[in-house]
Parts: sequence; C-alpha cells; structure tokens
Amino acid sequence: MLEVVAILSSGAVEDEATLRPLLTLASEASGAQFGRYDLNQMEHWRAWDLERAIIDAATQRTQFFRADGVGMLFLAMGKHGETPTMMLRLDSDIDALALDAWFDVQRVEQVRLSTPAWRSVHGHLPQRWAWRKAPVGVLTRPLRNAHLCEVVEVPELQREVLSGMLGMEGP
Repeated sequence: MLEVVAILSSGAVEDEATLRPLLTLASEASGAQFGRYDLNQMEHWRAWDLERAIIDAATQRTQFFRADGVGMLFLAMGKHGETPTMMLRLDSDIDALALDAWFDVQRVEQVRLSTPAWRSVHGHLPQRWAWRKAPVGVLTRPLRNAHLCEVVEVPELQREVLSGMLGMEGP
C-alpha cells in the first residue's frame, strides 16, 4: 500500500489544464484501477470514465472529487481558500510511482510518499518528500524537475525540522 499526497499551488483547481494531467497520473499510477467517482461527497457515484470525470470536476461546482475501486483518490479543489490537495492510496510499492511526472503538472508544488509500515513508526512524516523548490537547508537530490528528500537518509535533527514544517502548512 502506498499513500501519496500532492500539494498544489494556491487557488481553486477548476481548469482542465490542471485536472487532466492530475487525474490521468492518478488513474494510470501503478495500483490504481478506479471503478467509480463522486463529486462533493454527495454519494452520487458514477462509473469511472476519465474524460467524463475531468469534465464533471471542472464544470459541476466541485469542491471535493473522489474516486475508488482498486485504490482511492481524494482531491480538495481549493474553492474555499484551502490548499488544493490530492491524496491517493494505491495498491503499489513506493518505487513504482514515477515521481518526476507529477512535477510536469505546473501547479504541483510537493509530493509526499509513505507506506503504512513507515507511518506506523514515523507518524505523519513522509518517507519520501519532493518539492518543486526545496526548502533551504534540506538534504535533497535533484530529480528532472524537482528535489527529492529520502527522509530515512536525513539526520534526526533535520527530521524534527521537517516534521515541524508539516504542522505549519497543512496536510
């Protein structure tokens, strides 16, 4: 099981240019096979169809988008000032996610990856944390279009700093 959290830049997500690559990445991720989706947690589930899901998310006054099946997706669209955030739970391995591809989506600022085993020991601190622009002083290695921190490689003091950053910025 893999937990993915993608943090987007501020402002409502309501354009196809953001929704299409986000929902495509999520639906094509290893361990995802969505069977249905719902808008605004209204329990009006619709059969999964990527094109229809993109159109509905962009045009139906959507605040929350979710999909499930094999894997789970939840997208807070940021329409009430909250930070737009996508959360995925995938039946996958941490090495199976193409992390670089997420940063091809212009609005993706961070991606956090964790497994339940990691979380059981480290709480909310992600196992891998990637930023478009890494915070100054954080031990990272470059990706094609982002910076990756393998938290297991970070000294304990820096882990505390990273953990504190989570408390300041939300999910």
